[in-house]
Amino acid sequence: MIGAKNLFFDLHMKGQGKLPKGKISGIMLTMLLVSVVMLAINIQSVESDGIIVPDDFATIQMAINNASDGDVIRVRMGVYNENVVVDKYVSIVGENRYNTIINGSGSATVIDVRKDNVKIVNFTIQNGNQFSGVYLAKYTCSGCNISQNIIRNCNRGVALFSRAVNNFIANNEILNCSTGVYLPGAYGNFIIQNSISLCSSEAIYLESCKDVIIQGNNISNSNIGMLLRIATTNITIVANNIFNSLGGIVLYYTDHNNVTNNQISCKDGGIYLLLSNYNIF
Repeated sequence: MIGAKNLFFDLHMKGQGKLPKGKISGIMLTMLLVSVVMLAINIQSVESDGIIVPDDFATIQMAINNASDGDVIRVRMGVYNENVVVDKYVSIVGENRYNTIINGSGSATVIDVRKDNVKIVNFTIQNGNQFSGVYLAKYTCSGCNISQNIIRNCNRGVALFSRAVNNFIANNEILNCSTGVYLPGAYGNFIIQNSISLCSSEAIYLESCKDVIIQGNNISNSNIGMLLRIATTNITIVANNIFNSLGGIVLYYTDHNNVTNNQISCKDGGIYLLLSNYNIF
């Protein structure tokens, strides 16, 4: 048996389920998902109108405070030392994700999203420290798009709690976090084509979730690639690449999930089932 003590020291597991023998093809599903996701995250260069930071307002928060629902806030390259609360339906678009940096104070979440249909695109989001890089939780958040960002040096790169539904987390680079993408109780979200590395705990964590699609992510150099815990069901995990990590995908007290067509090369093994049944591989 593979070294479970080192990998799952906090799971307190007492048994192990069996791998089902059935398999289904993920080709049709993958084609459909890619089409939907590309439509959702294909954000073109923002037109010349809208609010410009720092031309119109010196900080991103000042721009949000003076914006109306539906506005586009364009942010020029530079370092913005602030923690941002997004409480309006706006699109916030950086000029270049490598050089448009939102540098958190380390004492709060870097970007706290509190409204539906918010877009956060093309930024480096950093230094949340023990807090999250992007947080969708306090208020009902649906239809948000967090994409094409670099998120680093946070406790959780992106955190979606139980009121966050039908959001896209796509094409981000998430690194040097405890957990890359953290979903406790979130439903119907999409985690698509992200690069997640150097996570000291899990790259992707789900608990009490359902109807989540995790597709086309590259996960490396982390403790556990994905951990699905307690009452997590109807999760589609397809076409992900997990390598150079301690463990691949762990299912703990979770049933009725689809884990297919993933490439896993990890030190302590690929897929673990602990008290989990009726899953498809």
